[in-house]
Amino acid sequence: MIGQYKLIRQLGDGMFGTGMLAEDTSKDNKRFCVKLFKGLDQTFEESFNTEMMAGQAKIFHPNVLRLCGAGKSKMTREGVEFGNELFFIVSELADNGEAFDYVEMADGLQPEYSRQLFS
Repeated sequence: MIGQYKLIRQLGDGMFGTGMLAEDTSKDNKRFCVKLFKGLDQTFEESFNTEMMAGQAKIFHPNVLRLCGAGKSKMTREGVEFGNELFFIVSELADNGEAFDYVEMADGLQPEYSRQLFS
């Protein structure tokens, strides 16, 4: 667990963090993506806070995942905290995966389809 989110399984891993499938235990176990950021410093914290303010600006687009929350907390297992505090963000879950994975699997896209997909 981190905060109110029960971490279920890893969705992906990148240079800055790990994406996890999670259930919000305070909202009927609705599923989200929780990204846990790896050991980041004070400079990152300032950037993180700026990004969170931008993400919470109530600007919506049907092709952009919505930011649902963010924080800094220790993880817990059976109610016991462990490890260092981690920054995390909570976003809508992309049920069909990332566009990057689709493009990679298809070995690229035809220009016409690329324009349609990313417009």
